[in-house]
Amino acid sequence: MIDFDLSRRKVLKIIGIGTIVTVAGLLFLEADGKLFPLGKSDTTSTTRTTSSTSNSTSRSGVSTTTSASASTTKTSQSSSTSTSSQIPASGKFIEIKAFENNSYLAAPLYSANELLSLVQEIHGAVGNYNITKFIRAQCRANIDPTTTFSDWSGDMNSFFSAIQQACGGDIIPDVDMDIYFCQNDCGNTCGPDYFFDNASGLQKIAALQGGMAHLEAWDAYYSHDTPSQSDIATFFQTMQGQGWGSFMSQVDDGGVGGGGNGGALKQPDYGYASYVRVGLFDIQSTSPYLIPMQNLIDSTWQNEPYLKGVLSAIESQQQNGQYGGYDFAIQQFTEGLTPGEQEAGLTAWAAGQASNNYTVVYPVLVTLGGNDASGKGTWDAKGAGALSTIEGLMLQYNS
Repeated sequence: MIDFDLSRRKVLKIIGIGTIVTVAGLLFLEADGKLFPLGKSDTTSTTRTTSSTSNSTSRSGVSTTTSASASTTKTSQSSSTSTSSQIPASGKFIEIKAFENNSYLAAPLYSANELLSLVQEIHGAVGNYNITKFIRAQCRANIDPTTTFSDWSGDMNSFFSAIQQACGGDIIPDVDMDIYFCQNDCGNTCGPDYFFDNASGLQKIAALQGGMAHLEAWDAYYSHDTPSQSDIATFFQTMQGQGWGSFMSQVDDGGVGGGGNGGALKQPDYGYASYVRVGLFDIQSTSPYLIPMQNLIDSTWQNEPYLKGVLSAIESQQQNGQYGGYDFAIQQFTEGLTPGEQEAGLTAWAAGQASNNYTVVYPVLVTLGGNDASGKGTWDAKGAGALSTIEGLMLQYNS
């Protein structure tokens, strides 16, 4: 909280609790004659590093205006800008859950080469897009990029690079916050040191370096630890020090037992996150079938107007027995709706993006927890005959 010169500020947006302004390239909340820091102003274009030949040490990013066949040239970010937001270049998001720590989960539905072909197939239909939840680090992850697995001639590092090149966007990994505050099934293998070790391990994968981290269970962290603004700043600065370029926090308040619509945002990130992911829990047996948590989405925008986007994704982690007797929303979507109802639900969900200020994360391959793709409740969009529908919706509503 600092004094400021009114003549130096530029008003961006007025909200209920004050005014969002910029001063010297920084974002602030102005209230009662004081400035409260929110983060860096993203008025300049984001630059990313692209490798035209290999993915040995750097990540590659592709803008939405660049065709898949064209070579791309980007400006390398120097180490002095490691704390600036580096957001995905594409506005399209899908979910593919392929790894839990070093274990490959997409089998037996997709071998490694088959999954790569699926990613390439989607890119051929919709262009560049981002993949969320491709890997989840939890418990004592011990991420090892040199891990090998069946049906892939290289290691984990080379597979991630191939997937990243195939989708043309970013791979956004899950870093499970449950381990940070010891709300998990990992026994005594928990605490901040274990969490930051997992996060650091993910940065060893070339395709993830300098990218976005999805902070799973961010809301549960708040419920457990009630962190101060100083605690939050220290947390994100530690992550930035590891090389992470931007963040997506997961907020699901009101999803379980809360009617599905959510309440007010209670877990601010004070300007460090570029996106907030809001889970979709409410799967109904009547149209429109998929009900986003609109109250929470609206509250998130009201309290964090600097965000690049609020994502809506069918939940696959939190227990969801309140709805239809299923344990997970994705399980109810997979097993409780007919193919026609699934298509209608996806269509209504996608069509509501512009008017309701959210961006859909389209489910492509979703497994439950650490189970592989043979587990109950797995959603495979291609196997269900829904992939062409998803591709059409992405082209229509997310181009």
